[in-house]
Amino acid sequence: MEFLRELQDEKDYDIMSVKLTQGDKISRVREIFPKYNTRVLLSAFMVHNFQEVLDIPDNLFEKSEEIINILLGINNPPKLENVYPEYFKIFNEWRNDDINKMRNDIQIHKIIYNSMLDETPPRTEADRQWHQGISQSIELFDKHMDKLDNYSKTPPKFENLPTRPHGKYVP
Repeated sequence: MEFLRELQDEKDYDIMSVKLTQGDKISRVREIFPKYNTRVLLSAFMVHNFQEVLDIPDNLFEKSEEIINILLGINNPPKLENVYPEYFKIFNEWRNDDINKMRNDIQIHKIIYNSMLDETPPRTEADRQWHQGISQSIELFDKHMDKLDNYSKTPPKFENLPTRPHGKYVP
């Protein structure tokens, strides 16, 4: 599929982000791999192409490479069902860790910004505008925290992988 090759070749983070939101193309991938979480599968391209930017651990990078080779049919790849469970597990661990790191960074910045507001009460119009800007930044931090909270409460689903008769996943 041409879309997957485009993702493999993409070196611009912003363009990759846009490509990964193209619903019609994602739907086509979902039709080809209906038993798997399409967004998690396609994230393999982002993980692989932007390892340094996203601070991707080596084990996730390596699994993303395996997933990409399977999706593209490169080098007589193993079956997706044999690689996906481990990739999904490692991806989810990284994702949760990344959310926690972002949460901590935002909390630290909120503390710093709040301390700036407490230290210098506004005396002039410029001070009031500065305080207003800091207050708006704190509100923005709060919005980002809300988004992170939502992301952490809605982790990716494993999707409809084969199960044993008693309902447990078969690796």
